[in-house]
Amino acid sequence: MTKQQALNTIENIIESQGYRETQGDQWLGPRLSQIQEFIESLPDPPFILRGITELGKEMFYTGKAGNYWVTTERDKAFTYETASAAQSKALMFNRTSELHGLRFMAVQA
Repeated sequence: MTKQQALNTIENIIESQGYRETQGDQWLGPRLSQIQEFIESLPDPPFILRGITELGKEMFYTGKAGNYWVTTERDKAFTYETASAAQSKALMFNRTSELHGLRFMAVQA
């Protein structure tokens, strides 16, 4: 879940439960601001590279060399701190997908 999705979820809960009508914006406004500040202060989730073979099998980039550079085990995937770093590596791998038979994409871990 992205930070924006978290904020949207909280706002949807507030609306669906009727807090805005019962408590009013004077009560709710400051609390929403505090929640938003808290969510924005959280670190972004790590990202991994997910590869799909021509047959649809899911593989994950491990960051290791040789035969162990990909795995079927998601929890052994190499993590990137930013989406842009993971996307950059995925683009690099996708330029040579004919060699290894995988198409990569950056996904949240």
